[in-house]
Amino acid sequence: MDEYEFWFKDEDAKVLWQKNVSANCWEGYGFSVQMFCFRFALKCQERFTQEPNVDKGQQFEQVSREVDKWLDDWGLTGFQYGLAISTLFQVWKYGDELNKWHNAKYGQPEAEGTINPAIMHVQIPDDV
Repeated sequence: MDEYEFWFKDEDAKVLWQKNVSANCWEGYGFSVQMFCFRFALKCQERFTQEPNVDKGQQFEQVSREVDKWLDDWGLTGFQYGLAISTLFQVWKYGDELNKWHNAKYGQPEAEGTINPAIMHVQIPDDV
């Protein structure tokens, strides 16, 4: 296996990924999402290969902690992070498992799509 090989779900997913990359390669906001997807997936794939018997949810959590630094360094927003998870859900071999882990992390384990972590909930006290 090539250490930089992205593990796609199938050929259709590979075509979708290539379209996304082509559409976003000249635009910083979208390009950052694509780069995040690629780096996150490769880091997970490396862990899955090195530790095949460790629960994938546990590995997503570990990689997610490492990736938090990338998010800060790159200045990715919560919305961009949500786009990345949604993109990986559609194209990556482990996208379904990642999406379930992500949605559970945000309190919606049974959600159909990808929970947007950028949504804020403002709660106004009753006495105001």
